[in-house]
Amino acid sequence: MSCHKSHTRQYLEQKVIELSERIEKLEAIITELLEENARLREENVRLWEENAKLREENKQLKAQLNQNSRNSSRPPSSDGLRKPNRPNLRKKTGKRVGGQPGHEGKTLSLATEPTRIEFHMAKDCEGCSHAIECRRAYATSELRQVVDIDFTISITGHKTVDVPVCPLHRRRMAGEFPQSVNAPMQYGSNLLAFCTVLNTEGSMSVDRISKIVGGAFGIPLSAATVLAATRNCAKAVDEVYREIGSRIANEPLAHFDETSARCNGKNLWTHIAATQGYTYLAVCDQRGEQGMREAGILPFFRGIAVTDCWKSYWKFPDVVHATCGVHLLRELIGVIENDEKQTWAVKFKRFLEDTKALKDKLLIAGCAEASAKQKRKFSKTYDKLLKLGRKQNPDCSSLQTHKRGRKKKGKALALIERLEKLKDAVCRFFNDFTVPFDNNEGERACRIVKVKTKIAGCFRTKGGAQVFAKIQSYIATAKKHGVSAFESICMAFQGKSRCVLDS
Repeated sequence: MSCHKSHTRQYLEQKVIELSERIEKLEAIITELLEENARLREENVRLWEENAKLREENKQLKAQLNQNSRNSSRPPSSDGLRKPNRPNLRKKTGKRVGGQPGHEGKTLSLATEPTRIEFHMAKDCEGCSHAIECRRAYATSELRQVVDIDFTISITGHKTVDVPVCPLHRRRMAGEFPQSVNAPMQYGSNLLAFCTVLNTEGSMSVDRISKIVGGAFGIPLSAATVLAATRNCAKAVDEVYREIGSRIANEPLAHFDETSARCNGKNLWTHIAATQGYTYLAVCDQRGEQGMREAGILPFFRGIAVTDCWKSYWKFPDVVHATCGVHLLRELIGVIENDEKQTWAVKFKRFLEDTKALKDKLLIAGCAEASAKQKRKFSKTYDKLLKLGRKQNPDCSSLQTHKRGRKKKGKALALIERLEKLKDAVCRFFNDFTVPFDNNEGERACRIVKVKTKIAGCFRTKGGAQVFAKIQSYIATAKKHGVSAFESICMAFQGKSRCVLDS
């Protein structure tokens, strides 16, 4: 019996040892599996984050590739050959195409006294001996006129008269040439003005102007002469140029914008300030606050500034800001086209368009402002749509990641935050009916700079860009006062540039 118990005990001890060894092996396997599982989890997290990053980069690259002048702040000149269809952001009014009833037309009218008259008879009457008799006896059945130009050269001689003994003053009286006549042979103000207009308003190069004008009039005109005429014109309008900037700085409302131009391999920035009566262009090295201060308008401006959302404009605390609604519509179109889930952007775009239409109807009805109820409804809907946008675009930038720095918010969330932050400026067009919905006045002033750089490629010197900015400021202001570009430049060469401001 004792032998049986001893055998059983040994058997059990052996089993315990075997089970212990098996347990140790299993524990080692489990530990290894847990470690491998942890590594796989970390690898899975890393791959998931990398995949999410790649998806986000892919989304951003697609959005960047799809950007054009219709859905972003890019200028039309950047579209190249991939120009998109540009649907008008304005809604259809139902009016027929063309001039509306009551519109004053500007067509050619028949001159009362033509320079010369040519008579045209039937072909069978050509060479007839009675042709002159018939032409005198019978009235003309129809009158048509052809307006053309005649390329003629006018040469004015200037001579001084010397009187040895004046009968009145009893002394010698020597004649003097006018101040504008200072060389034995020179070009007149009309010709110089014509070349200057072609170089600035026409955006033509000095070489091309010398060839075209020389060929049309038969005058040996050099490129250096055209360049000198442009520089002299800039000096002649310098005082008026400063006066334009001073008047804009004192206006209650002005439009501001900026655009780039290449010069010697780097960007120069043209800062624009414009009102209904004045246009001011200033060329600076910087785009931001430093460039705006160098332009010399915003530091002294105390009115309402209509701009885009460029943050540097908000560094002038004494300025009342109003943002351009068209810029916001373009950004909203970009968000809609790149992510169809952004329903808040669709609603917000429709909301801005409907509000602008409501304002236009109120203005036509003679209302000076919206009612308090309409303003409250506008503000409430504004906040409601942005709240929906927040819901569709949660802020994940505060979440901890294994990489340093903040996580990018994305264009949709960045636009939402900007609309929240700049609510007063965005809503100013509806809360104050003197403020326009868009910044078209400023953008129109930018176009001539883009046209010039598109044709010429770049400015050779900063001084040349500043000359162009001065003359174009003068021409654009003259147009707003009813004076044509050629007429205003002629006045500048004649020393009458200030007459443009008084017209």
